[in-house]
Amino acid sequence: MKSKILATSPQRTKLFARSILKTVLKIRPLRQGATILGFSGKLGAGKTTLIQGLGEALGVREKIQSPTFV
Repeated sequence: MKSKILATSPQRTKLFARSILKTVLKIRPLRQGATILGFSGKLGAGKTTLIQGLGEALGVREKIQSPTFV
């Protein structure tokens, strides 16, 4: 499934990430094993910000950086 979303700020992108996580967890709770999500987009599209939002929602404490800029 492909979708296009226009978020007007990093904060809104992170809020959207939380809504993605809520939806995924309703479909497949964490205790059921691994779930793989794929994100693609052009450079600067907000993929890293989205993943940071997912990480924050999941309680990840490590800094999430873009693999492009490491």
